This record gives sequence, C-alpha cells and structure tokens, in this order.
Amino acid sequence: MADDIEFKVLQLLDRASNNSGIPKTITRDQHLSDLGIDSMKMVEITFELEKFFGIEMKEAALSQLVTVTDLIKMVSAAAPA
Repeated sequence: MADDIEFKVLQLLDRASNNSGIPKTITRDQHLSDLGIDSMKMVEITFELEKFFGIEMKEAALSQLVTVTDLIKMVSAAAPA
C-alpha cells in the first residue's frame, strides 16, 4: 500500500506542478511550494487522494505540510493498515 500511496501522491503533484510550468522531476524532499503547489491546489490534491484511497485527512494539518514526504506520510497515516 505504501508504494501505491507514494505513486499516487507523486502522480498528482506532477500533474499539478506541470500546470504551473514547473519541470517534471519531483523528489520526496522537495518543498511543495517549490513545485508551485499553493493552498488551492493542495485542497484539490487532498480531495483526489481522499476519494482514491477512501480516507479522510484533517484540513487543519494541510497548512503544516512542507515537503512531498510530509504529504506521503499524512496519506499513509490516514490509510487503513
């Protein structure tokens, strides 16, 4: 499941960042802001992740996400074991 989560997160970030004209290469330690992911895009990404994995993530925690790894960990924590 962890590989599925990472793949889906990277896929969504890649799509969102490409809309901003940012190059495609995304690493786990990149800052979301460096990818052009603003709060509106983060809400859209979160909605898609919740729908895809059948999970619910706390909106208040979204503002504390800094890196790609932070997002992956948040989704992993919300996903059933």
